[in-house]
Amino acid sequence: VAELGTEQDRLDAITVPTVDEDAFDDAADLLADAKAAVDAAVQAKADAIADGKVEQAEIDALNDAITDAQLELDAADAAIDALPAGTAKDDLVAELGTEQDRLDAITVPTVDEGAFDDAADLLADAKAAVDNA
Repeated sequence: VAELGTEQDRLDAITVPTVDEDAFDDAADLLADAKAAVDAAVQAKADAIADGKVEQAEIDALNDAITDAQLELDAADAAIDALPAGTAKDDLVAELGTEQDRLDAITVPTVDEGAFDDAADLLADAKAAVDNA
């Protein structure tokens, strides 16, 4: 009888955890949004340097993309932090770290459109000199 009471106490001590599937889904969705934003920032850099001439408008777009990506990563981070400990959370934390590293690796190139404008002006001067000669 004492053993039965002990087993009943063990059974009664079991608490059923709260279903948190939606919280994990929401965090994963925010992380997916952050990944897309990081991809957009990587593409903005590629666009800025694609033609070899870096214009201020391209740098502005890149900086905006970096800011947007960081905001998305921060939102995902907050949602992931609120999750209970476990391997599912650990996987999201690792993925978040990978995306943060990708964003942090983006270097903003220097605007060089002035150098191109200067070169174009010098070329125009040279053409004029040739025409005068």
